[in-house]
Amino acid sequence: MPKKKANITLRKFPQNLGDFTDDAAFAYFKRLTQGHKSDVRLSPRERSQRLDALRRRTILLSALYGALGVLLLYIPQYMFPEFFKGKDFAIPFTKFSVEISWTEFFYGIVLVAIEIYLLTLLDIKAVSGVAVLFGFPPDQPFDAMDTEGKELIYIGLGKEKKKFSEIGINPFQKMSKAGMFALLLFFRFKAFASNFVFRILVKRILGRFALREVVDLAAVPIYAFWNAYASAVVFRKIKMRMMTDDMMRTSGLLFYQRFSHNGEFKSLIYDSLEYIAITKKTYHATDYIYAKHLLTMFGIPPKAEHQISENYFEKLVAASPDVREGIGQLLIIGFVIDGKIGTLEHRIIHKLQEAGVIDYNFEQIAHSTRLYVSGHGFYDFLTTNSKQWTVNSEQ
Repeated sequence: MPKKKANITLRKFPQNLGDFTDDAAFAYFKRLTQGHKSDVRLSPRERSQRLDALRRRTILLSALYGALGVLLLYIPQYMFPEFFKGKDFAIPFTKFSVEISWTEFFYGIVLVAIEIYLLTLLDIKAVSGVAVLFGFPPDQPFDAMDTEGKELIYIGLGKEKKKFSEIGINPFQKMSKAGMFALLLFFRFKAFASNFVFRILVKRILGRFALREVVDLAAVPIYAFWNAYASAVVFRKIKMRMMTDDMMRTSGLLFYQRFSHNGEFKSLIYDSLEYIAITKKTYHATDYIYAKHLLTMFGIPPKAEHQISENYFEKLVAASPDVREGIGQLLIIGFVIDGKIGTLEHRIIHKLQEAGVIDYNFEQIAHSTRLYVSGHGFYDFLTTNSKQWTVNSEQ
């Protein structure tokens, strides 16, 4: 069916960049974006093909930078060892000492700075490329889009603000402090741990014949992989952020047309958005703009801190059939709006099915998610009930 556009304009909030480097990144983004003519007439297939090509190029260069960083760090040390000689420094109050080469230390810092600079430029180019493919900037003065442009740059730099705090939603609301600490610890040390384990395996395999050169260069695939992974994450975030605009406006308009005068539906919106965040246990820019749009559309004032009702699920199950179906659709879109269905979302979808909140099967939801990621929307999913809609429906 034809795409429906919501005739609603969201109020723009001021957003200041944090420091000089952010300002420079945004200025570079503006130059790149203004230097290309966006083409909103691209078909979903054409846009998908161009996005795939841009993604492959970005990931390949990111991995190459990681590999070169390791090679440039160690190869000069093997070729010119006299320039990298270290001195033994005694560790106070112990019998141990450690060898430190200040030449190697400062040389490594310079290489890291260069690599970060190149990766930042690469990610900004990827952000601008994706934005242009989705029609950014639109046909209006560019300065009017500074807020959205800066938001895109924060995603590209991997330092987007936790904007859920603006609407009082906390993805970790029901999570214990120990669980939060374990989760954060995992993400902080995964690169270090993988490199350490890889080196141990190399030593184990080579035994006493292991050479320092082999062990050092074992880091090449590790850093290449993590660089590629980081760029892939940024690329996916920015792609889904651009795709969410149309999805949130279309779904928001249809929900508003059906339930604008339904107090029961409106009373469940805030808790439902919190339920989505708690289920996913993570933050995405797509989740924030979807939540913000629905709250704005239904005139629900944001809270500094929103606590989900203890009996939320029971209230949802006891709601009228029409409201229950609408909230079920709202939840499912919230689960998959970032373009994937995780294990936690899968479990909750099964729980919603067992409780009779939704009667869409998982294949239907997964099919619609694939169409969404490829450039289509959830239009059939939103405009027909599950008994009328099949996985073979055409978008």
